[in-house]
Amino acid sequence: VDAFVALNAYYADLMAEYLSVPRAKITVIRHGLNLAGYAERAKPADPALVTIGYFARIAVEKGLHHLIEAFGILAGDASLPPLKLR
Repeated sequence: VDAFVALNAYYADLMAEYLSVPRAKITVIRHGLNLAGYAERAKPADPALVTIGYFARIAVEKGLHHLIEAFGILAGDASLPPLKLR
């Protein structure tokens, strides 16, 4: 391996120790979105609507199944405002 890539310095340090590789071989390339040139989204028509979002890959260790189960419980509670899962 010529180089390793990590998304932050914490993970680079952790993996350097874990893999026993020189920290200098791990390059940090921060992830993120460049929003330049994009307009702000319009506010929802119904401000009482609460949106709960999931923005990650679908993998069991990310816990999407827990979110879905919890959302079902919350959506069934009439004392809460209307909910949407995205």
